[in-house]
Amino acid sequence: CDETLNLSQGLTGLDNLGNTCFMNSALQCLVHAQTVCAYFAGGTYEQDILEKSPMGGQLAENFAKVCGGIYQQPSFSSVNPSVLKDVISRWAPQFTGFNQQDAHELLRFLLDGLSEDL
Repeated sequence: CDETLNLSQGLTGLDNLGNTCFMNSALQCLVHAQTVCAYFAGGTYEQDILEKSPMGGQLAENFAKVCGGIYQQPSFSSVNPSVLKDVISRWAPQFTGFNQQDAHELLRFLLDGLSEDL
């Protein structure tokens, strides 16, 4: 996410929690956007959390953990996004369970939710 990072950083997958490849692909797209990565993996987001938002910063905090994990884990390993999925499911019940969903709908929810949290 930073121009000085080694090219092998960020080569970390996400565990599939059932039919959650839709979620994993949306998360990987966001995490590998350079500005998003720098903001969340670098911890800058912490000063912007709105604790009075409906989600109380839960989505931003857990997204940041996944983002940081992807860049801190050894290459070719994986990060388990189950806590983030639980937060998403709590606030967007259409993503409850382990059925295949629309990646675009999840991406819209993530962007809207992150915007509310920050």
